[in-house]
Amino acid sequence: MTEADEPAAELAAVDERSADLDLDAILAEIRAAAADKRRSGTYPPEFLALLEEPLAIDPDPTFVAGPAWQEAVRSADARVDLQLDSTRPLVGSLVVFTKRLVRRALRWYLPPVIDQVNAHHRAVVEVLAEHNRQIADLQRRLLHGGGGGDGQSSEPDQRA
Repeated sequence: MTEADEPAAELAAVDERSADLDLDAILAEIRAAAADKRRSGTYPPEFLALLEEPLAIDPDPTFVAGPAWQEAVRSADARVDLQLDSTRPLVGSLVVFTKRLVRRALRWYLPPVIDQVNAHHRAVVEVLAEHNRQIADLQRRLLHGGGGGDGQSSEPDQRA
């Protein structure tokens, strides 16, 4: 197994183990125990007040997006200086010479274009990271009973 396969294998193992769990039953049991403790006065009022404050959780895009995130970040920067080689037996050296000639002819033009492409790619990765955070926030709100009660709309931002 290669290093690239390890995260996928770990996720498959977690999915296999979690398939046997009844999350709704576990959450219901936890909520019932917490309600019993609230009624019995186990929790002090200061603690209950802290529980009412919304959590400021900013999830890591690596966790939310999964194993594909590292590839998106890694491939965001384009490069001009790729290795020039050819495996063609007879004309390989001519192919490499032609590639070098074209590269030298475009040396003045390509770096600014690549800089623009890289800036765009980095912006796209940042937008994807923000979308991953918003998705995680919406999933958390759905798990915890809808809109969250913090005055914020559970509707996604409708910017043009």
